[in-house]
Amino acid sequence: PSSNFYHYHDNRVLPVGVTPESAEKEGWWFKPDYIINQLNINSAIWSPAHDETLLLDDADKQYEVGGYAYAGNGMKIIRVEVSLDNGTTWQ
Repeated sequence: PSSNFYHYHDNRVLPVGVTPESAEKEGWWFKPDYIINQLNINSAIWSPAHDETLLLDDADKQYEVGGYAYAGNGMKIIRVEVSLDNGTTWQ
């Protein structure tokens, strides 16, 4: 990482309640957990379509989900999880 002033003071997302003054005093600017060096994972599902309803009454019925996931910076997507119950469980 760069030691440039702006790299440390502009490329950060600090927790709510951390002011510039407390960040300076407590060393928040230099904590690696809050730096933005890479793109966040982006993903989209195009199948099933938005608001499409799938009837899953047959246990043997299969549906292929279509979409993409992108991590950026040459990183691999290891897995994609899907929820069928509004996020209560993930598979």
